[in-house]
This record gives sequence, C-alpha cells and structure tokens, in this order.
Amino acid sequence: VASFQGTLVASCGYDGLARLWDLRTGGGAARTFAHGFKVEAVVACGGDRLATAGGRDVCVWDALDGKAPIHRFRDAHARACGALCVDAERQRLVSAGLDGLVKVHSLADHATVVKAAARYARVVQL
Repeated sequence: VASFQGTLVASCGYDGLARLWDLRTGGGAARTFAHGFKVEAVVACGGDRLATAGGRDVCVWDALDGKAPIHRFRDAHARACGALCVDAERQRLVSAGLDGLVKVHSLADHATVVKAAARYARVVQL
C-alpha cells in the first residue's frame, strides 16, 4: 500500500492489478492499472505518477490516466522484481529483485543509471 496525494491510496495484488483508492468516497477503486504480472510492489513517485513492480518488469504510470504505462522497464530484473522505493527528490526509482540486483532508474528520462549486485542474496525489501 502506498499513500498518494494525501487522499488516495494505491494497492497491488497477485491478480496483476494495482488500484488507486479515493479515501474521500469510501467506494470502489478510482483507477485500475493492469501491470500484466503478479504485482509485488507499488510506490508513489511524486506528481501524478506511480510505479508498479511484478514479474521481471517495472512500470511507471500516469495516475490520472492509467490506460497504459508511461514507461515499462522490460526485463528490469532477471528474476521477480518485488521491491520499489523513490529517492527524497522524487527523481530516481529504485527497484530490487530475487536476482540479487538493485537498480536505480531515472524518472526523467527512464534510463537505468546504476546497477548493483547483492552477492549471493535475494533482495526482497528496500
């Protein structure tokens, strides 16, 4: 679960979807994002963006639209990617997975700027 813009909460699940819930209405999901794989993590990226991780992919979404990802880091990890976080300036998205890699992606140009390996370890939380 990730807090988003104070009144919205994002959730994710093994149904391959991330959902954005409006806490003011208390009703159903305000937006649904079809990631395509079991979604292991969701994080608010600042502005109107959120990111999802599942399978080997990481997606960045426009939270107001949600029809298709702004960018999909295809095969960002060799094994399941299950952890995400964003830096304090909301400029970099960090992903980690069972392949033991931690990757830093630019939210400005969607380039992978850093790749680090956790030797002999699976990274499941950031």
